[in-house]
Amino acid sequence: MSRNISTRDRILRLFTALILVVLFMGSFITGTVSYVALAVAAILFITSIVGLCPLYKALNIRTKKQSS
Repeated sequence: MSRNISTRDRILRLFTALILVVLFMGSFITGTVSYVALAVAAILFITSIVGLCPLYKALNIRTKKQSS
């Protein structure tokens, strides 16, 4: 399993997930939107921890430099 997310991208994903969770927990977003935001936060968190984004893989995108 080859990682395709750079460190910068991983940090940005973690930060975005954290913001979405704070918005959810603080009731700044409600209803269906809050649950969608929570699901997006979970996906961003998991992909940042694993270092692999299935969507990037499907679109053949790499933000991580390949080692030579």
